[in-house]
Amino acid sequence: MGMKSAVIRPYVPSDSAAVKMLHTAAFPTPAEATLVEQLHLGGHVPVSLVAEQDHKIIGHVVFSRLHVEVDGRFVSALALAPVSVDPRAQNLGVGASLIKAGHAKAQAEGWEVAIVLGEPNYYNRFGYDSGLVEHLDSPYAGEYLMGLEFVHGALAGHNGAMVYAPPFNNLG
Repeated sequence: MGMKSAVIRPYVPSDSAAVKMLHTAAFPTPAEATLVEQLHLGGHVPVSLVAEQDHKIIGHVVFSRLHVEVDGRFVSALALAPVSVDPRAQNLGVGASLIKAGHAKAQAEGWEVAIVLGEPNYYNRFGYDSGLVEHLDSPYAGEYLMGLEFVHGALAGHNGAMVYAPPFNNLG
């Protein structure tokens, strides 16, 4: 693979086989590949982007609808999961480019919040903060669950809850 930078573009259904191969290569089990497929088929994915280099998909990020309520108020939220990069193209900024492009698209489409379950050292650089979601009930609560507000104060409140799209229930 050359150092030619990857092109980020929206996912289209004809990408599904290549994306499935990508997630299968990037993760220890096929669970993520299956999750991504089910999220797309179920219509749960408003933002899905691929990174393409030399006509080959080398990265993919999914932002699926997340049901979030704070103090009885509905918050339009997305869950960032998963993001995958071809093992041969890792540490070149492909994942970061996908995440930033996903944030820009989500913000442009009027989403208020993105929430991720991930490594704080990685996601903090994009502005994710566990403090923003510590008052939300979630099976994933803790330092690895972080929020990012596109609309300042969207997550402010005393208590709330979040429910992931149904395909997440099938994960291990």
